[in-house]
Amino acid sequence: MSVALLWDDPPRVWDLLAQRAMNVFGVPYCLVKTQDIAHAALADKFSLLVFPGGSAGRRLSRLGRSGREAITAFVQRGGNCLGLGGGAEMALAGGLGLCTWECAQAPDPWRLLSGNVRVRCVPGSGGESAPLRFENAALPEADMFVWHPCRLMPPEKSRQGDRIVLAEAAGPGAD
Repeated sequence: MSVALLWDDPPRVWDLLAQRAMNVFGVPYCLVKTQDIAHAALADKFSLLVFPGGSAGRRLSRLGRSGREAITAFVQRGGNCLGLGGGAEMALAGGLGLCTWECAQAPDPWRLLSGNVRVRCVPGSGGESAPLRFENAALPEADMFVWHPCRLMPPEKSRQGDRIVLAEAAGPGAD
């Protein structure tokens, strides 16, 4: 698999963290600058484009219309996108429009949350056949560290049909 890591110039802390993760896990990648996307930087060279965390709005603005169209064409040709943290918001209906999901407004207590969150499998969603696992043991619940909770949600009209939720936040974790 050939991986492109979307890179702002100058890089932001989220870009550096994504690069560090790629290096630590031994994932071969190529840095692709935001401003080069519009000029065929993706072409047929990559199978995965990684969006680092941070502000999706800022990155979408830097891509410009032609950059956003180039990413859409990349996906239509069979390319894949992976958003890390806030980078996942790039694909939403209000961003690149690669999926119909939206960014939910988080209630104030959750808005700036970071720390452990208790996560549990959702019955009837496939969660019981593919439970959370750690060291080969099934976990009905587990603490997972988050930095600002994910705010992705399906559009109102399709809340019940086009997704599978494997786990949900069950409350604060032990810390």
